[in-house]
Amino acid sequence: EDYRRLTRALADEGREYHTYSLPSERMLRAVIRGLPDGISNEDITSVFRMRSRRDRAPMPLVLVQAPQDQEDLLKLTRCCHLVVRVEAQRANANPTQCHRCQRFGHAQSRCTAAAKCVKCGEGHHSADCKKTRETPAKCANCGGEHPASYRGCLKFPKKLTKKTTANQQQHKIDHGASTQQAKFAYPPKVTAAKSFADAARPKQ
Repeated sequence: EDYRRLTRALADEGREYHTYSLPSERMLRAVIRGLPDGISNEDITSVFRMRSRRDRAPMPLVLVQAPQDQEDLLKLTRCCHLVVRVEAQRANANPTQCHRCQRFGHAQSRCTAAAKCVKCGEGHHSADCKKTRETPAKCANCGGEHPASYRGCLKFPKKLTKKTTANQQQHKIDHGASTQQAKFAYPPKVTAAKSFADAARPKQ
């Protein structure tokens, strides 16, 4: 209730903000494998035909959204008289980028910030951009001559890879071992024991 009250107050004041969906509002997202691209989305409700990132060609994969309590969807084995396999959608390894303001860390469905174009960085939605291919792109985040989705952008979130993390961990181990070795590299200075006669002899 506090969440709804706060977002309502921000909206009433005309403030720009972004937020996240409540767990109770999140949808179950599943992928149906094995549906030929000849089957239209109209044959199945609440679906999105997934396309290849390389050439945008339709793939035999369909993204389905359903309420969280519809977990039986994952047990589905037949659809449109075809044998299919349903699995939960895999989490995207890339950082989330808002398609509205182009900033990172949230989605456009929960963002009220002013629209920024991913191609030219101007204040309009990307779908309304009139930029030609001859016109240089402009990043809405850093101002550089590239789209805001460019992974080489200085503002693109950097994440530690498993290899980097492993190297850092190994460095800590090696450094710790070196420190321990350094402690025992030089034995403590030992003073030769004196006899009673030597101690009692007057100093010259």
